[in-house]
Amino acid sequence: MEAALAAPGWLWVVDPIDGTTNFVAGQPMSAVSIGVAFGGELRAGVIFEPFRQELFSAVLGKGARLNGSPISVSVRAASLAEAVIASGAPPNPRSAAPCFRAMTCLAPPRTRTLRILGSAAINFAWVACGRLDAWFEPDLSPWDSAAGALIVREAGGRVTDC
Repeated sequence: MEAALAAPGWLWVVDPIDGTTNFVAGQPMSAVSIGVAFGGELRAGVIFEPFRQELFSAVLGKGARLNGSPISVSVRAASLAEAVIASGAPPNPRSAAPCFRAMTCLAPPRTRTLRILGSAAINFAWVACGRLDAWFEPDLSPWDSAAGALIVREAGGRVTDC
């Protein structure tokens, strides 16, 4: 993502329908995601989930919010066995195989439960507000992660690319 954000000046990173497959199938689990960078650094992000009327937002150095109220990542799971973890299901077979292997390794009883929601933006938002303890997915594009990465960081979480 850093390479994509490296443009000089202002850069808007927009995903008009994150969770497109959910949206097309009539499943109420999609969102609009907008990240704003300046000089290669994420400065603001918003994720709007229209089915629940939830607006997740963050401004660099100002914290993260849900409908205007401050949010923070979960601290409820004292161990991996207590964690609610989500994963993506990438359509690329090269990425899907290791992702599904990871899901097998994290399946209960190693974790409390494992979920696949179908929207990177919602996964980021739910980690930020504590509904999920963790989430992983390979091969995300900048429009999948720009807003969500900032929201999670501003909510006290950590975002890695491994």
